[in-house]
Amino acid sequence: MLQDITVTYKYTDHEDKLSCQRGESLFSLCQKAGLRIEANCGGRGVCGGCKVRFLSGAPLPKAQERKLIPAEELRDGYRLLCLAKAEQDCTIALPSDQTEIAGAAFTIDQPAESDYICVDIGTTTVVVSYRDGVSGKILLTKGFVNPQRAWGADVISRLDAACSGKMDEVYGSIRKELIVNINNIMETIGRKGPVPVYIGANTSMLYLLMGFDVRQIAQAPFAAEHLSEERDTLAVSSGSCELICLPGFSAFVGADIYADLLALSLPSVSEKLAQMKPPSPKETESKSGWRLLIDLGTNAETVLFTGSDETVRGYATASAAGSAFDKPAGSGLWGADLISLCSRLLKEGVLDHTGAVNASEEKEKELCATYGLASPSALQQVIRELQLAKAAVRTGIDVLLREAGLAYANLDGIYLAGGFGKYLNMEDAVAVGLLPMVTGKEVSCGNLCILGVSAYAAGKRLKKDVTCINLAQEPDFQDRYMGHVNFPGKE
Repeated sequence: MLQDITVTYKYTDHEDKLSCQRGESLFSLCQKAGLRIEANCGGRGVCGGCKVRFLSGAPLPKAQERKLIPAEELRDGYRLLCLAKAEQDCTIALPSDQTEIAGAAFTIDQPAESDYICVDIGTTTVVVSYRDGVSGKILLTKGFVNPQRAWGADVISRLDAACSGKMDEVYGSIRKELIVNINNIMETIGRKGPVPVYIGANTSMLYLLMGFDVRQIAQAPFAAEHLSEERDTLAVSSGSCELICLPGFSAFVGADIYADLLALSLPSVSEKLAQMKPPSPKETESKSGWRLLIDLGTNAETVLFTGSDETVRGYATASAAGSAFDKPAGSGLWGADLISLCSRLLKEGVLDHTGAVNASEEKEKELCATYGLASPSALQQVIRELQLAKAAVRTGIDVLLREAGLAYANLDGIYLAGGFGKYLNMEDAVAVGLLPMVTGKEVSCGNLCILGVSAYAAGKRLKKDVTCINLAQEPDFQDRYMGHVNFPGKE
């Protein structure tokens, strides 16, 4: 049996350790762990965006790297992560602007009773972190692609599969992978006995994890019965671990958003976000007390909230975004990169406001080759997917603001959560119509879920009075949605 290789990712103020097999792509390892590295070329080694520094265990440079990286930097350990394979234990320094809040050693105000494991079950990626109960620091993190993708990239497809007699398979796949990764973590750390496992996920993912009857959330009126804390057990090699699932809000707004809001209530996070927020000329305006959380992913949730001291009230909704904010099928583009590309093409006149590509055959071939697209029709398809997704999210923002009688410009903070939000350029988001304007109060804060789950494990709780809005039941939803499908520009 091949021995695992340990890869250490160092940031400004912390580090994450991951394990992989010899020959595995270090770029893919980052992606599976939720540590997305910028790569506009889709990891083909031509854009140079994934340049990192190996502090130890650097592989020999490839010919492509010699063309893109100066010789002195190669000697200093710089490589393109997308071309690097795991050949030996190594340590990689990631740029500070790619630090994920999820992995940072934030202080949890009170210690937990014991060590614990935190899990963020995303529709696409699952992240498992072992935390020390006293310090709250992450000791080891594992990430893997959600095996339920075999039944569809979106939650609707998976719920349909479960309703069609495949519940045992869908349910069993995620549990099997969780057991494998928890066993690996426990063995690596040397933990002999079981530890509690705290879970944050959207409502559909929790139903499919716990084996609940999914028909109630897959069919109208979409009334979720299991929105309180739920418990179960998971048999791993060290014993029977108790599963504790965080509470949620509705069939569409789940425990992952509860965890996000709980993380935002932590003083250490508030301080960090205040440091990250760029100076704004509007800071002298009166404070409304309202903030907006947008968690962009396959299921994009938006929460307009106010309150402090762990008491939150406001409005929430969810938008079916599909894969546009992940990595569209047949594309080498991640969502944030696709938004930046569309913003540039709009400025260059290659895209018109309807989303149609108006380019020469040569230009289309160049774009397809650069971004890993099979054909011009594939390029047009991913652009259309982005249009539909951003229209759904923007409509959700509009409806929540209307409910509260607020204007976007008067919000005290706009938080873009999730791995996607971490890499979103705000000006580009406005250029494509995802956000209404840049106020200077927007902050990309990365994956907050694991941190919120950790706070829950340490005894933190969120007092909530949040009204969930089903966009499909809004009388003006269709008009608002269609009004945001096109890119901003001439009609």
